[in-house]
Amino acid sequence: MTQIYNWVSNNPAVSVWITIFSVISGIITIRAYSVQMKDRRKKTLCYTVSSTILLDNKVSQIEGISVNHQNTQINSLTVSEIHIWNTGNEIINGYDFYNEKSLKVMIPTGEQILSFTETKDICETSKTIISQMELNELGVTFDCYEPKQGTSFTIYHTSVLEKSVNISGKIKGGKLVDKSINFIFRDGEFILATETFKYTFSVASFLSVLLGISSISNILEISVKKKK
Repeated sequence: MTQIYNWVSNNPAVSVWITIFSVISGIITIRAYSVQMKDRRKKTLCYTVSSTILLDNKVSQIEGISVNHQNTQINSLTVSEIHIWNTGNEIINGYDFYNEKSLKVMIPTGEQILSFTETKDICETSKTIISQMELNELGVTFDCYEPKQGTSFTIYHTSVLEKSVNISGKIKGGKLVDKSINFIFRDGEFILATETFKYTFSVASFLSVLLGISSISNILEISVKKKK
């Protein structure tokens, strides 16, 4: 051991390389630890939108049918249930959204948000507030959402598009994620759509799928019974 120490001491170049290697190893260790800690911290706000068309343009044209909102006739009406919640592991504060990209609920230009319900917060300290910004836009503000906390509310509007409702905003150091699965019946077709894909079924195809599921259930002897 003494011989090795003396050899290193008598060779300055070796000492320099050992020092450099130690410094590099320390930097790599610190960097790896910081990346690991960053991966553990997730600031993610997810949302779902589930829409049901109550009145479309075809139905409103039937003679004798008239729907009014505040004494004004409307030709379409959709109800959309919205759920927003924190799926990460860090608290999301209201001020975590950029001022110019705040949390908003929007429908297409030319359509109108007729009404909306009060929010139902999972935790009363969230203090979510919905306010009408434009005819087709709502602003969403809140104090904070702890992990697994959030809110839900319902809006009534005139858009009958497949993806009528859009929720936008940008979180500092986080992301806003759409988890919606839209299931719509329109023009004799069933439409199943998410943010990344869309499937369209004719009524016959959809019934075939249901019959197939029923057949599988019978083969596997699966049944659903009401609990007493």
